[in-house]
Amino acid sequence: NFQSVAVYDSLYKKVGLYKCPKQISGYEYEVEASVKAIRSRQIECAEMPHAESLRVMKIMDSIRKEWGIVFPFEKAETEQEAAVLNDKQSLDRENQESGNPELEKAGQMENQE
Repeated sequence: NFQSVAVYDSLYKKVGLYKCPKQISGYEYEVEASVKAIRSRQIECAEMPHAESLRVMKIMDSIRKEWGIVFPFEKAETEQEAAVLNDKQSLDRENQESGNPELEKAGQMENQE
């Protein structure tokens, strides 16, 4: 974080010095905006509306996908989804092989949903 900004005229004479308010992490402005919104009973901050947050997240997700970056929890979700799909496919095969029309029909109904 910067400490101050000096302003000079065309003759290189300092004409102003503006000190930065004390900051801890740089997120103070976000916290301030959130507190202001909560106190005025708003559901979002005018400085960063929900739609803008979602837009930024979609951009970040598309960049991560393009670069092949996958978070550990996403790997777990993908592995779980693959396991569930694999189990369902195995069950469908078993139902078809058993020749039980009721089980086969139930599997087809699930696939339509």
